Amino acid sequence: MNRTEVRELVKRGFVVEQDGVFFAASALEAAGSVLAEMLAVQPRGVTVAEVRERLETTRKYALPLLAWMDGHGVTRRRGDVRIAGPRL
Repeated sequence: MNRTEVRELVKRGFVVEQDGVFFAASALEAAGSVLAEMLAVQPRGVTVAEVRERLETTRKYALPLLAWMDGHGVTRRRGDVRIAGPRL
Protein backbone atom coordinates (compact mmCIF):
# COMPACT_ATOMS: atom_id res chain seq x y z
CA MET A 1 0.00 0.00 0.00
CA ASN A 2 1.42 3.39 -0.92
CA ARG A 3 1.14 6.74 0.86
CA THR A 4 -1.65 7.97 -1.40
CA GLU A 5 -3.78 4.95 -0.54
CA VAL A 6 -3.09 5.37 3.18
CA ARG A 7 -3.98 9.08 3.03
CA GLU A 8 -7.24 8.17 1.29
CA LEU A 9 -8.04 5.72 4.09
CA VAL A 10 -7.32 8.48 6.62
CA LYS A 11 -9.66 10.86 4.76
CA ARG A 12 -12.41 8.24 4.80
CA GLY A 13 -11.95 7.57 8.53
CA PHE A 14 -10.79 3.97 8.23
CA VAL A 15 -7.27 4.81 9.42
CA VAL A 16 -6.13 7.29 12.05
CA GLU A 17 -2.67 8.87 12.24
CA GLN A 18 -1.20 9.85 15.61
CA ASP A 19 2.40 10.98 16.04
CA GLY A 20 3.48 9.33 12.80
CA VAL A 21 1.85 5.99 13.63
CA PHE A 22 -1.18 4.75 11.72
CA PHE A 23 -3.96 2.78 13.40
CA ALA A 24 -7.04 1.14 11.95
CA ALA A 25 -10.07 2.96 13.34
CA SER A 26 -11.45 -0.44 14.40
CA ALA A 27 -8.24 -1.10 16.38
CA LEU A 28 -8.72 2.15 18.29
CA GLU A 29 -12.29 1.15 19.08
CA ALA A 30 -11.12 -2.25 20.34
CA ALA A 31 -8.35 -0.66 22.40
CA GLY A 32 -10.89 1.73 23.91
CA SER A 33 -12.98 -1.24 25.03
CA VAL A 34 -9.93 -2.86 26.61
CA LEU A 35 -9.06 0.39 28.40
CA ALA A 36 -12.64 0.64 29.68
CA GLU A 37 -12.36 -2.88 31.12
CA MET A 38 -8.99 -2.11 32.70
CA LEU A 39 -10.21 1.13 34.25
CA ALA A 40 -13.36 -0.52 35.60
CA VAL A 41 -11.07 -2.81 37.61
CA GLN A 42 -8.47 -0.11 38.37
CA PRO A 43 -10.34 3.22 38.59
CA ARG A 44 -7.31 4.96 40.08
CA GLY A 45 -5.58 4.53 36.74
CA VAL A 46 -3.43 2.31 34.58
CA THR A 47 0.18 2.77 33.54
CA VAL A 48 1.60 2.74 30.04
CA ALA A 49 3.32 -0.55 30.90
CA GLU A 50 0.03 -2.13 31.98
CA VAL A 51 -1.71 -0.99 28.80
CA ARG A 52 1.23 -2.13 26.67
CA GLU A 53 1.17 -5.55 28.28
CA ARG A 54 -2.60 -5.97 28.04
CA LEU A 55 -2.67 -4.93 24.39
CA GLU A 56 0.38 -7.06 23.64
CA THR A 57 2.17 -4.23 21.90
CA THR A 58 5.30 -2.17 22.30
CA ARG A 59 5.81 1.24 23.86
CA LYS A 60 6.34 2.60 20.32
CA TYR A 61 2.65 1.96 19.59
CA ALA A 62 1.19 2.25 23.09
CA LEU A 63 2.27 5.88 23.57
CA PRO A 64 0.68 7.27 20.38
CA LEU A 65 -2.42 5.15 21.03
CA LEU A 66 -2.75 6.61 24.53
CA ALA A 67 -2.07 10.12 23.20
CA TRP A 68 -4.97 9.63 20.79
CA MET A 69 -7.19 8.33 23.62
CA ASP A 70 -6.24 11.35 25.77
CA GLY A 71 -6.92 13.77 22.93
CA HIS A 72 -10.34 12.30 22.28
CA GLY A 73 -11.48 12.18 25.90
CA VAL A 74 -11.40 8.42 26.27
CA THR A 75 -8.66 8.72 28.89
CA ARG A 76 -6.95 11.54 30.74
CA ARG A 77 -3.34 11.56 31.78
CA ARG A 78 -2.78 12.12 35.48
CA GLY A 79 0.93 11.94 36.21
CA ASP A 80 2.16 8.48 35.29
CA VAL A 81 -1.30 6.91 34.89
CA ARG A 82 -4.30 7.19 32.62
CA ILE A 83 -7.73 7.54 34.17
CA ALA A 84 -11.15 7.39 32.57
CA GLY A 85 -11.95 10.42 30.48
CA PRO A 86 -15.33 12.03 29.92
CA ARG A 87 -16.04 9.90 26.82
CA LEU A 88 -15.41 6.63 28.63
